[in-house]
Amino acid sequence: MANDSYVNLNSVVNSWKEGLVVLMYHMVDVPPLFHGMRGLYVAPGHLGRQLRELKAASDIAITTLSEWNSTRPASRQVIITFDDAYLSLYEKGLPVLQETGVRAINYVIADLIGQTNLWSRTCRTEKLM
Repeated sequence: MANDSYVNLNSVVNSWKEGLVVLMYHMVDVPPLFHGMRGLYVAPGHLGRQLRELKAASDIAITTLSEWNSTRPASRQVIITFDDAYLSLYEKGLPVLQETGVRAINYVIADLIGQTNLWSRTCRTEKLM
């Protein structure tokens, strides 16, 4: 699946037959125009469509890493993650997660809680949780 990108299930259906896929997101917001890192953004509506599509697929389970580790099923399973604890996840992503009933993992940079993405000095500054 290395060459596939998830836009909808049709983009991965032929290469993903079994096992675990980790969908990694960063910021939940409309990507700023001409931003050098537009790929790190997912619009709230697009996130909602992706999560609803995954939930509607009868042969795909949305799971957590601990659940998957305990059983290691052969069926297709998905884990949803968000990197860097951007504030936009709380403000715009959490309502989508609550609406769809999907659980996700939020990876937090402990030294930067309440600050900004200092590592992206050449890009737009974003607030962290």
